[in-house]
Amino acid sequence: MLSYRGQNGKVYTFKVTGSTSGRIWGGENNIYTDDSYIATAAVHAGLVKAGQTGTIKVKILPGQSSYSSIERNGVTSYKNNGYGGSYQLSK
Repeated sequence: MLSYRGQNGKVYTFKVTGSTSGRIWGGENNIYTDDSYIATAAVHAGLVKAGQTGTIKVKILPGQSSYSSIERNGVTSYKNNGYGGSYQLSK
């Protein structure tokens, strides 16, 4: 999602297959750093299960001042004290 940085407010639709192996940062309100692995973030957010393919929406957001570490749906995200770009996931 790094290549979408700066397109704040734009919403894109992606087909993803859920994974639990990629690194993600954040997750509060389904907001992740834009270098977070989208397939893992989708599982973390509860939008798809690991191995399940589904369509999700990704809203591009500016960077946040902090990202919490959260355990959800068998995935634990990492904490980050600020990053230059973000995205928010939804169905």
